[in-house]
Amino acid sequence: MWIYAATFAAGLLGLFGHWLTRYKQSRTTSSFKEYMLNDWTSTVQSVMANISSSMGIAMAMPDDIGGKLLVITLFTSYTAGYMFDSTLNRDKKATVDEVPVIKTQRPIKDVIKNDKDKSINDILSADDSL
Repeated sequence: MWIYAATFAAGLLGLFGHWLTRYKQSRTTSSFKEYMLNDWTSTVQSVMANISSSMGIAMAMPDDIGGKLLVITLFTSYTAGYMFDSTLNRDKKATVDEVPVIKTQRPIKDVIKNDKDKSINDILSADDSL
């Protein structure tokens, strides 16, 4: 019976691991609590998929599981939790105030006008256009 709890806990760690990856990559600014509670339906879908997958994984294992098979089972549950959260769970929608300001730059074709008529020396001498 303990294998069910262990696989479920490993799946929840996968769910947390997905949020942590998003947070470290600056793809979310939400705390873990905000990430889980702001889009309630996505979170429920992710957790229910996690429960289903971890229970299925646990049911497929023998009763006297141990050693490498136990480690593989826990890694599989972690991966399933990460994957289901990545697929199903969504972050809160950003409001207008939270969207970062992106400095606009002129397109390169506007910066460098028609250079095909210039000689290479003219182009290299005007390195501010490069």
